[in-house]
Amino acid sequence: MNQKSTSSAVLSIFIPLILYLVVSTIVGAIAGIVLGFRLGIDALSELPKYTIFIVLLTNIVLFLIFYPLYIRDKRNHSYTKKDTISFKQIILLLLLSIGACISLNSLISLSPLMELFPRSQEVLASIYGHNLWLEIISVGIIAPIVEELLCRGLIFRRLRTILNFRFSLILSALIFAIIHGNMVQGLYAFTLGLILAYFYEKTSNLLYPIIIHIFANICSVLISEVPILRQGMEAMEANILYFILFTVITLIAAIFFGIALRKSLATTDEVTNHIETE
Repeated sequence: MNQKSTSSAVLSIFIPLILYLVVSTIVGAIAGIVLGFRLGIDALSELPKYTIFIVLLTNIVLFLIFYPLYIRDKRNHSYTKKDTISFKQIILLLLLSIGACISLNSLISLSPLMELFPRSQEVLASIYGHNLWLEIISVGIIAPIVEELLCRGLIFRRLRTILNFRFSLILSALIFAIIHGNMVQGLYAFTLGLILAYFYEKTSNLLYPIIIHIFANICSVLISEVPILRQGMEAMEANILYFILFTVITLIAAIFFGIALRKSLATTDEVTNHIETE
């Protein structure tokens, strides 16, 4: 790849990120102005109540921008894609997602991160505490689709045109962490981003990271909003020894199901190659 084409590839990586920041800022600003007119001097204090709606609206606009870009990239870059996902693989994706979500959040709870970065708690409080179904749609479904289009479908795939897998993996996960805007969510997002990019690389099918991301986010929403799940986690956290053991078990489970999914994908490849050679 010559210098000119490399420069163009680097620029193409930053364009989706710039679009993300610009659209998020514009939609947020418009929402703030509208709320200011409607609520007057109380707008600033009332803004957290409307955060979930602003996030939903922003992601809908971003989807309308990113999806056509993703389709164009697919047409311009041919690569082998796994077109089907078996029922077994969906179950493994679900179990991997739940294990990753719970273990990563538990590790964060065991660390002093929340105390060191109190703003992260404020951000999380503004996202949760709304209508459950609205959170599932906005945070659990729409946001993961948009973030996967951006971070894996566009940025990671474009990084792979100029960098090897390892650097593309780390850089895309780092960008995924940065767009979350705070340290606690950023560390969670970076680790999850490594998993998402890994399985996208293995399958070239964006449905795999989308499904993992959706399951993980819905798991997080349910634990935060469903009383029996929230109380169960709080009771677990109250006993530090049990909580550490619980964290270790869920982490091992996530690793186990991740390895099982990787083996399932490898088995599928072997079967496909065998059929093609006959």
